Amino acid sequence: MRADIVVGVCLFLGVFAGIVMILYGSQRPIQSPRRPFWIGAGLGAMTLAFLLFALATIYFLRTSPRPQVEGNVWGISASGARSHGSRFKVTTESGEVVVLRSSHELPHSLEGERVRARFVRYNGKVIDFAVLSGPYGAWEFQEPDGQLQAGLLTVIGVLCGIGAYGQWRKSVAAPPPAS
Repeated sequence: MRADIVVGVCLFLGVFAGIVMILYGSQRPIQSPRRPFWIGAGLGAMTLAFLLFALATIYFLRTSPRPQVEGNVWGISASGARSHGSRFKVTTESGEVVVLRSSHELPHSLEGERVRARFVRYNGKVIDFAVLSGPYGAWEFQEPDGQLQAGLLTVIGVLCGIGAYGQWRKSVAAPPPAS
């Protein structure tokens, strides 16, 4: 199984578990001393999921090889309905097909042209792109490798951690339940 799939599934499971714990805690009576505990535990699970996902992503991005491929581009398509960018394939002289993605929207008239692309092996993200032939011959661009998005998830994880700490403080300061 690919590492990015495992990391993504772990993020989903951690966030899902956190949401379930928060919902469980929010259903408890307001005066219940266990309410802040469950909400804090949910926020803590989400903190752990976001931070581990971000750190694993940064690690994989930094340690992943960044090969350069040169060949003919084909199969240009939009990345998705909600996101901008393109997915495309490059066939090298040896016949190897490399699937890449870019946040730039590549024109379909670029198909068949010779290109050179450097990309991150971990996620297939193009970081340097240059067209070598045809009417777009002088077109080139550079993109970030994705560490900024992982940094944003780190900030979200820290904010969840601050909320979890606040809920933990409430649960520690709460009087013991009357039996």
